[in-house]
Amino acid sequence: MKFNTFAKSAHVFVALSLFGFFGANAAELSMDVLQGEYWWGGHTFMGGQMPYSADRDFKDNLINNNSCNQTVGLLLSSKGRWIWNNEPFSIEFKGGKIALKDNGKGEFLTGSAQDATLRGAFREASAKFFPADGKLPDELLFTAPQWNTWVEMTYNQNQKDILAYAESIIKNGFEPGVIMIDDTWQHAYGVWDFNYKRFPNPKEMCDKLHKMGFKVMLWVCPYVGLDTWEIREELWTKEGCGCIRDAWGNLAVFHWWNGRSACVDFSSPMGRKWFKEKLDFLQKEYGVDGFKFDAGDMSAYAFKFTAHTPEGATAHGQSKAYGEFGMQYPLNEYRTVWQLAGRPIAQRLQDKGNGWHDMRQCVTDILACGVLGYSFCCPDMIGGGQWIVFHGDRAKKANFKVVARSAQMHALMPMMQFSLNPWRVMTNPGDEKYLDAIVKAGKIRAKYAGKILALAKESAKTGEPIAAHMEYAFPGNGFENVKDQWALGQDMIVAPVLSEWDKRDVVLPPGKWRDDLGVVHTGPVKLKLENIPLDRLPYYELVK
Repeated sequence: MKFNTFAKSAHVFVALSLFGFFGANAAELSMDVLQGEYWWGGHTFMGGQMPYSADRDFKDNLINNNSCNQTVGLLLSSKGRWIWNNEPFSIEFKGGKIALKDNGKGEFLTGSAQDATLRGAFREASAKFFPADGKLPDELLFTAPQWNTWVEMTYNQNQKDILAYAESIIKNGFEPGVIMIDDTWQHAYGVWDFNYKRFPNPKEMCDKLHKMGFKVMLWVCPYVGLDTWEIREELWTKEGCGCIRDAWGNLAVFHWWNGRSACVDFSSPMGRKWFKEKLDFLQKEYGVDGFKFDAGDMSAYAFKFTAHTPEGATAHGQSKAYGEFGMQYPLNEYRTVWQLAGRPIAQRLQDKGNGWHDMRQCVTDILACGVLGYSFCCPDMIGGGQWIVFHGDRAKKANFKVVARSAQMHALMPMMQFSLNPWRVMTNPGDEKYLDAIVKAGKIRAKYAGKILALAKESAKTGEPIAAHMEYAFPGNGFENVKDQWALGQDMIVAPVLSEWDKRDVVLPPGKWRDDLGVVHTGPVKLKLENIPLDRLPYYELVK
């Protein structure tokens, strides 16, 4: 094993940048890409671009940017090499070389694992920089489907419709799980209590949902309305400030997708204490079980501001502090974090559309999450989380075949999340086939829920992925660019249909593999599947 702060081999050097965007002391790293070497790292949102290699040019930038999803200052190679920096950096693959520059505050560490594989690189880097802590998010996130209210209710969250939604889930034969009540259940941003006009008895609602078998999550964010009591009397006082301030010490105003607000400073004990008191009240008063923590994107903090700590006065510092805050609630969900691989945080990919390319991106990004240490991850919402697709005139053009195939893709992922009511796919005669396929996907999930939970528990100890890239699970088989199937452990391979043509290729490593129809295939082999029925999810289990 090699471990270098300043690598001294002929193909690696570290220097200081004396000027430019990256600051006066930006560290630089240049490395040759080895023959036949492939790399993963940085933004999980770039899963579709991974692996990076000498065959094509690529640029990315982690500074003030996590591309709406999970990010880590890590690069891993199929040859067992790794690169780490505690600070964000830019990435460029060009002309067979890797060129990296950080933000002027970190240093690049490099190494080569004795096990010269992608898995070997992950294990060594994980052990050094983000060891798993043995903790797991709430088990119900893995064992049952999640139900998010966003697509059906958007900005009209209300007690009557939420209870009707939950009752319909049971009535239509689906399994209860976590129900996530999305944005606008609250009085205002930062006024974290139920809007009593739309939630006349939230305690009664939570009790009913619990009785039906659900756990209840509420959407929250770090933003606070500028004209609220909470700002004037609780977060901006003579005794201190729990909010982010601008470069001149005034209250910083954030422009985000729902307007202009102040923002809690999560590097501040005052800010953390205030937010915790609000969330703990919701749990004690109404029986709320957990929270969906939205926002926290680095890009929102991409300006000069002041905070309680120097680290907190950086975009990545605030993003990380916000993520760390939510770990005290086992029932949590985040969409974007920095440098929190191996921690007990449930993640979700950013909202996707209702198209085949969106499904394929869900798979590639989930594989990137696993490789980079974010194994507790959900591939967005079934059929797509962009609510507008399913509303108004656009709903007439929604692709319900995508919804059905998406449910299959979710079924054997670490987590499975609905938002669109599955029974809404039945809008025309013959649409029962879509609902039947979705119901069958739910049954597949139930069949293998124990396996997925066992892998999640193991991941809590080792940090290794639940849904693993084929190259990670079966190195040495030329699987580096196989990005449309994955391994569940060492004994199961999942290959969902990801196109409208009802066909796909499947690659299997050495061994005997029994498919979902009972047919045994001897690997290594490449299978060509055609005319795959709408209700079929191809998967393969190792015959022992």
